[in-house]
Amino acid sequence: MKKKKMIKIPEHEAVRRLREYINDCDTDDLARLLGECFGGECFQDNNDTEGEVYNFEPDENYYGAFDDLKEKQ
Repeated sequence: MKKKKMIKIPEHEAVRRLREYINDCDTDDLARLLGECFGGECFQDNNDTEGEVYNFEPDENYYGAFDDLKEKQ
């Protein structure tokens, strides 16, 4: 079995590539990323016709990233 080659990525490149990916991805991919990054399950709000609102259900890995938004609802 061949050993996989390691790729070293400078932080500024990682951030730039993530921003590009986020800007270009569809709503399903963005929801998936939000869930994976912040600890929960996320999906587009079916009542939002413009696709700009997501529903986020925290799981055991959630660390409070959106708690300030909860207070405004």
